[in-house]
Amino acid sequence: MYYACTNCDGNAYPTFSHNVQVTDVSHNGNCLMFGGGTAAFHGDYNELDARWDGANHIVHIAWADNRDASPCDLDPAPGPATNNTGNRNQNIYADTLVVTP
Repeated sequence: MYYACTNCDGNAYPTFSHNVQVTDVSHNGNCLMFGGGTAAFHGDYNELDARWDGANHIVHIAWADNRDASPCDLDPAPGPATNNTGNRNQNIYADTLVVTP
């Protein structure tokens, strides 16, 4: 997960600031987690809330990823009905950034 902003650091839309890495854990967005292990899914619940405290931008970011989906199924063949690796849930993570103007 990365964060970038516009209208900060003197960057007006459509120019964005440099990317800031929010998470230090990567994940495989190609895990076949749905459709009985036949469909990949990457991020649906990416949310951001930001406020100005008079000196800095306080940015709250939430996202879902596959880091705890183990094993990561990359085989396009449907799994057996008893194998729930194709119907697992992602976990939700969050972080707060303080971004100086």
